[in-house]
Amino acid sequence: EEYKEPQHLTDLHASVRSADMYHPMMPNDYLAYRQRKENELLQANLEKQAQKTLEMQRKLREQIEEERRKALDSGDAKKIIESRLTTPVENTMISGIGRGRGRGLSNLPAWLVKKQQEENQ
Repeated sequence: EEYKEPQHLTDLHASVRSADMYHPMMPNDYLAYRQRKENELLQANLEKQAQKTLEMQRKLREQIEEERRKALDSGDAKKIIESRLTTPVENTMISGIGRGRGRGLSNLPAWLVKKQQEENQ
């Protein structure tokens, strides 16, 4: 007697498309899922780094604006230059001294350098 497959199994086999069949050389859903999760994690890290950079830039901008206000109010640019040179590098985030940018170079704003040059002349 010949084996006859039950109808529910025949229907199940008919419902499987050739695109859904297992192929050992093609990546499966788990690999695609892991890749997607890895990309999401990378994207989140990049966004976090971008937010951190924007916050640092905002703080730097505020510091420069405050220094400009102080310079205009006091008219003494030498105080600002000295305060920048004595402030630790971690706090200013902009000091170029000892950071490999050249000997004797400072990272002062152009308006402050110009004012300093005018005072020296």
